[in-house]
Amino acid sequence: MCITSTRRDPGSPDEVVSWARVYLEPGDAKAVAGDLEESRRLIADSIEARTGRAVKRVVQQVRAVGVPVEAATHLGVEPGSPGLARSARTPTSPEVSSSPKPS
Repeated sequence: MCITSTRRDPGSPDEVVSWARVYLEPGDAKAVAGDLEESRRLIADSIEARTGRAVKRVVQQVRAVGVPVEAATHLGVEPGSPGLARSARTPTSPEVSSSPKPS
């Protein structure tokens, strides 16, 4: 299941600082969907808090990208602007999250 969310700067709540497309198992998505917009915790920590299942290891990659149109709309930047994409997954699951951020 795919959920999109944004994170805001706590010091400037009107400023979106990241946009994420998160892929989760349906049960996990239902358990944490309400946490994604407001929480500052890691998604893996939210899954553990809501389901009791701990994530022991996360593999992450960060790369430079042109911010995609969908993310740019939420971030208030021009599509193609320089940004960072972060992919994180547990070693035995599909991708957990991917978050373009303007740089």
